[in-house]
Amino acid sequence: MLTPPEHPVGPEECAELARRAGESVDLSALDRSGPGAAVLLWRNEHSEGWLNTWWEPRDTGYHDHEGSCVGVHVLAGNATNEGLHVEGRRVVRRFGAGDTFWMPGSAIHRTAPTRAPAPAA
Repeated sequence: MLTPPEHPVGPEECAELARRAGESVDLSALDRSGPGAAVLLWRNEHSEGWLNTWWEPRDTGYHDHEGSCVGVHVLAGNATNEGLHVEGRRVVRRFGAGDTFWMPGSAIHRTAPTRAPAPAA
């Protein structure tokens, strides 16, 4: 199991933690009944990690993480991530299985699976 660091985590390190956490997940062992779940993998003074399984379509809606950066690793399926924009063109980023991405603590964004279930660590 992943041992989280005992120091504040920046965006790139957060993404690396998500990728490493994803490596420890056995996809075949996940319960795919129901809409999915959010399972806490760890929490300490400096970070927390979650395994989010999305078996049914959902959209997180625009939200922030109260100043904390975010790292995401897509284990299976596809996911989109869209930052809140005030001016200019809408930018929706698409990620597939094996992709890892991060957002700074100042980000307001929304995330959703697309076409296929997308568990993400």
